Amino acid sequence: MKKMLWSAAALFFLAGCSNELYEEAMKKGKLALADADFDKARSSFELALEEEPDDPDASRMAEQLRLLEKTETAAEEGNWSEVSKQASLLLEKDNLQSQLKEQAEEYTAAAEAETKAAQKVAEQLAGVQSKVSEGSYEEASVLLDELEADESLQAALLAQQEEVDAARSDIEASKKEQQDKEQAEAVQAAADAAAATAVAEASKGWTYEDQLDDLSGRTADFDYIVETGTTAQALEAEQTRYKQWDNLLNEIYGTLKSELPNDEFVQLRAAQREWITYRDESAAEAASSYAGTDWEDVQYKMTQAYLTEIRCYELVDRYMD
Repeated sequence: MKKMLWSAAALFFLAGCSNELYEEAMKKGKLALADADFDKARSSFELALEEEPDDPDASRMAEQLRLLEKTETAAEEGNWSEVSKQASLLLEKDNLQSQLKEQAEEYTAAAEAETKAAQKVAEQLAGVQSKVSEGSYEEASVLLDELEADESLQAALLAQQEEVDAARSDIEASKKEQQDKEQAEAVQAAADAAAATAVAEASKGWTYEDQLDDLSGRTADFDYIVETGTTAQALEAEQTRYKQWDNLLNEIYGTLKSELPNDEFVQLRAAQREWITYRDESAAEAASSYAGTDWEDVQYKMTQAYLTEIRCYELVDRYMD
């Protein structure tokens, strides 16, 4: 009998302790909620719910605060569609605490604002790409600068940073491509002008010695491009230099073909074929020092141009003096 009384007393004591823990947790939760300490409030109401799993007040408060936590997490991640979703679920709850309602409404407003900002950023990036497609690179750059300077769009810009960086890269790459094209056109124009001058001067009775010296002086202008330009520009310059010397070599060779005795020209033709093999093998050997680099093709054409220039002088000195 005493044992039964002791067990009943123990149960009553434990129940009393449990009720005290519940009451204390609920009290702390409400105080934390009033202080807008939502994490502490949620922990307190969840503790109260552990003590009284069927308590509707603890359950309701814990659930509302969990929804607020999900809303906050989504906002920190910049997932504004999820913020809107979780805030809406919270606002639909019955008996929603005023502090939580205020928070949910603020997050809803923030989600709407950030969604509009994201749309604005996307639209302006599309405008930037449109300008790039039109070839208006400076306008595209100005639009992108203005977009990045807009303080109201910083969060949306951060969320679309990859797209912003890609747009900037597209602008810079396109501007460089345009500059390279203009440089190449300038080189070609200079080459065409030089060729036209050579033809005009030749018609005035210039000797081949004069043409060699003139072309040597004009092609020396390409040295500046090779020394200061990009690899692509250097390659273009050396290709043009080689083409000009090769054209003059072919002209000299054609003149010798018509003027030399047949037996002497047959010897020249054999020697010329051997020289062509020597030129290309020498160019390949020189270029091999830069194998696998962007300069390999530049060195190949540079060597071809140099040896062709020397060959022009050799033929003129030997057969035309």
